[in-house]
Amino acid sequence: MSTWKTAAGAALTIGSLGGAATAGCLNEEDMRRGVIVTFENQSSVALRRTTTGLVEVTETYAAEDLTIKFTGEHGLYFTEEVTMKAARPEDASRLEIVFDTTSSDLPAPEVGTFWSGSTINIFADGDVRSELYDIFFLDAPTTRLSGCEYETIHAVVEYRWPSDEYGVSLLYAYLPALDAAYILSSSSGLAHTSLNIPVAIEPATF
Repeated sequence: MSTWKTAAGAALTIGSLGGAATAGCLNEEDMRRGVIVTFENQSSVALRRTTTGLVEVTETYAAEDLTIKFTGEHGLYFTEEVTMKAARPEDASRLEIVFDTTSSDLPAPEVGTFWSGSTINIFADGDVRSELYDIFFLDAPTTRLSGCEYETIHAVVEYRWPSDEYGVSLLYAYLPALDAAYILSSSSGLAHTSLNIPVAIEPATF
């Protein structure tokens, strides 16, 4: 587990100490329309709650001209992934993710909580791949964005595959006020840790 510990340690400095979110700051009501978090590197993530209660997380990477939309509970337990081109999903890139348990058995984001299980990845061409999934919820500093302070929980997610010795570790900032999370860092045995430093959060205009 040394990979996720490195990622977590690198990003624990992100945010500032403070109290709970204040009046006028974004909350779950804003999630119906959507909110956008912008990062120092000009990348961004759009968060929106669907009518089914799931969270759409649309990550746009400025340096790579790449946009990927994920859908899942709390913006963490993703059950669908698809690459977007010109705001439209590329069906050939669509991935369905099936957990080995019901959604009600997946833990709500709370500090000290841990869950380990497996999923099945079902690709658009019919290929199927098994996957191991671990998630850890850790204490984190309050995050200050756009003049507001948001209580924050760090979520470390580990993906591992039997056919791949490296795996991937991701660190998310989960904001209870939004019941959603955005990615802070990613790392693997094949790449250096990449960091997203959030600089602003605002209501979406789409």
